[in-house]
This record gives sequence, C-alpha cells and structure tokens, in this order.
Amino acid sequence: MAWGSRSPVRWSTCTAAGSPRTARAPAREPRSRSSSPGRRHDPEPPRPSAQPRSRRPLAILIVEDNTDLAATYRTLLERQGHHVTAVHTGADALTATESDVFDVVLCDLGLPDTDGYTVARTVRARPHGSRPRLIAVSGFSQGTDRSLSRAAGFDAHLAKPLPLNDLLDLLDEPA
Repeated sequence: MAWGSRSPVRWSTCTAAGSPRTARAPAREPRSRSSSPGRRHDPEPPRPSAQPRSRRPLAILIVEDNTDLAATYRTLLERQGHHVTAVHTGADALTATESDVFDVVLCDLGLPDTDGYTVARTVRARPHGSRPRLIAVSGFSQGTDRSLSRAAGFDAHLAKPLPLNDLLDLLDEPA
C-alpha cells in the first residue's frame, strides 16, 4: 500500500523518553504464514519420535558431570526403551564398567577427576569382560579432538549439544 493512497491507517502513540510521539503506518491485514506471497514456509525441524527406534533395548552407561544434562540424556534414552545408568565421575565410570556389562558407554570428555580419554583407555585395556561401544561427547569437535578420541579407544565422537537423532542412529547401528 502506498503512503498516499486512501488505505486504512494505523496510528500509534508512544510515550518513551517522556514526550508523546505519534507514528503513522499503513494498516495491514494479518496473514497466515502459508498464504504469504513470496514467503517461503520453512517446516519445523524433525522431532525425535516418541516411539522407540532401536532394534533392541541396550544397557547404556552415561558418564556426565553435569547432573541436569545426565538426567536429560537418561530420560530421553529410557523413553527409547533402553536401560540407563548415569554416573558423574571417571572413577565411578570405571567402577561401573568393572561391575556391570554395558552395550554402550556415552562419556563426556571433561570430567572433574579425570578425562574421558583415560576412561576409554582403561576400559579398552581390560583383558576380560565385554567390549562396549564407547561414544565420546564433548563441546570440542574439531578434527584433532576427534582424532584424540579415536586414539583413546572411542568408537564415535558427538559434539554437544548432543544431537539426539545422531545418537539414536549410532545406537541403531550393529555393534
């Protein structure tokens, strides 16, 4: 609509900074997002399914010093039908992997007492027991970070914030 046309006009008064100011702008009809000409409608990003995706329930150990984040991961994975244990230190992770059998260990690299690399190397060096899939989780995900993870014995490296669909894809892969 042109400013000089006889279109409806919306007046607005603002009293910011102590003095009233009046603005004039053409009135617009509210449009729905889908009917806006020239506007591309971006669909919402895909959401993880509430239905379990995995082939079978897995025993998963979460090693994460951020208790809120560990609880979130736990809830999301349990909703997918997995059996989840969460610990918050490297020492607790090593104790848990010594006493229980896990299919997957999801391990933060920055832990308060040791680092995730040490946890991975220790688990891989054990002569007995199962060989869980080790997944590093870190805020650092450059090529060198991924190389260090691989060298320590991790099978995969995911960057924080953890992309749930990527994790579920990893869990769906055969061991």
